[in-house]
Amino acid sequence: MKNVLVAVVLALSLFLGCGYETPEHSEETISKSEQLTSDAKNHSQNNAPQLPDEMRKEQEKRIQELIEYLGCLSKIRGQAERELKEIGEPAIKPLIFALKDKNASLHIRSGAADVLGEIGDKRAFLPLMEEFENQDSDIRSSAAVALGKIGGKKVLELLLQEFKNADSEIIRDSAAAGLGELGDKKAVEPLIKALKDKDYWVRSSAAGALGKIGDKRAVEPLLEALKKSEEMALVEALGQLGDSRAVEPIVEILESKIQKATSRRNIYDGTISTLTKALGNIGGPGAVKTLVKLLKKGRNSYEKECGTNALVQIGEPAVDILVGTLEDEDYYLRCRAAEILSKIGDKKALEPLTAALKDKDNRVRIAAAWALRNMGEVSAVEPLIEALKDSKAVVRSYVASALGKTGDRKSVEPLIEALKDDKEAIVRSSAAWALGKIRDKRAVGPLMEALKDEDLRVNSRAAGALANIGEPAVEPLIKALKDKNSFTQECAAKVLGNIGDKRAVGPLVEALKKGDWVCPYAAWALRKITKQDFGRSYKQWKQWYEKNKGE
Repeated sequence: MKNVLVAVVLALSLFLGCGYETPEHSEETISKSEQLTSDAKNHSQNNAPQLPDEMRKEQEKRIQELIEYLGCLSKIRGQAERELKEIGEPAIKPLIFALKDKNASLHIRSGAADVLGEIGDKRAFLPLMEEFENQDSDIRSSAAVALGKIGGKKVLELLLQEFKNADSEIIRDSAAAGLGELGDKKAVEPLIKALKDKDYWVRSSAAGALGKIGDKRAVEPLLEALKKSEEMALVEALGQLGDSRAVEPIVEILESKIQKATSRRNIYDGTISTLTKALGNIGGPGAVKTLVKLLKKGRNSYEKECGTNALVQIGEPAVDILVGTLEDEDYYLRCRAAEILSKIGDKKALEPLTAALKDKDNRVRIAAAWALRNMGEVSAVEPLIEALKDSKAVVRSYVASALGKTGDRKSVEPLIEALKDDKEAIVRSSAAWALGKIRDKRAVGPLMEALKDEDLRVNSRAAGALANIGEPAVEPLIKALKDKNSFTQECAAKVLGNIGDKRAVGPLVEALKKGDWVCPYAAWALRKITKQDFGRSYKQWKQWYEKNKGE
């Protein structure tokens, strides 16, 4: 019954284009062809003339399934496209059939065109060309892009001819997209002329193609076009070309948009994102200063996030200005600078970030600790150990976490002290996590004691840390199975199961004899270690253990 319902839902999603997704489709079903594809590859590598009949039939069936999945509007389509591309040659004929099938959905036919372009087989040229030249075809754009990916002299001649001479704006628009994929510099001059076309979509596609081709001859014409119309396709193309001449005009547009547009409109039309991405691609001091200014003056989190992403994109050239920003009077800007520096990961930022651990604002100290945690640099250990004495518990928590990420054993004793003595559970919890990351056996005793902590967060982190430390923790955990505290017994059983050491089997079997709250955890641990399952039956586990303990 369940399979029938799934089939009905999938059929509806393909018909309606709703992209409905079920676990069966997104995980198990989509991955079914992995072994098939691997077998096909191995067979090919062994110089076999063709697949065995059974494998070939299974592959044909799978190809048809994947072509149907092209009709979904979700990640299922992307997975199907990747698998079809990987299957390659055997999928070409079915894909061509799907491309020409007028009864198939638009999404399936355009998806077939996309995959044919990715595979790049010349047999797809004529069917794609027919779709491109067909005035009534609704997948003309996909066909043009696919032709551009296939490439070749014939494709260039066809696309240039249609781009220059076609009466239909739709054909010229599609041809421009194909020329962009083709990447041939012979298309640059016609595309530059098209920046003055009366049709918006032709101009946009021409700009996009020039950006992809990457010829610097397009910079001045694009800048000239930008003076007349602030179209985002022009900005995007200039960003792809990465020429510093574009920084000033893009900055002017960005500042104008921020002043005039409402935050809701900014989010929906994507202009701020496009402008900042272009600046991120181009880089340079002018772009960095403008983006830092956006962090400070942006009117909402969206604008500030756009600035952050662009600065991360610029990377190392932005570090010096960002380091200076760590001393800005605005605490928020200092926090953002720390975050961005951690994402860039340049070691020049380590000293300024460690200095920020002493910032007057605890929010900046948290940001600095988090940045150092993400960078995981051993050279920051000493300042971080000192910062474990911070007056704010939340700062100490982040600092403990950062010490764990460095993995430096010099921090073990300070972290043990924090685990045992800090009054705040949030700090003790982070200290336990950090000790688990470092995996030093000196932490086993304190972590065992932390299993009895009154705060569940600390118990949980201590248990996880002991599991990470592994073998040195086994004997103390076995002893803990007899602890007076039932919760400690439960934690010990769970951790022993996660470690998987066979020395724990006998003691865990004996723990079942108690018949109390530890039983389900002991049984779970035994199943995980032995791969056997006798439920909670002490008798059956005991019999099995006595028979197999010498192995």
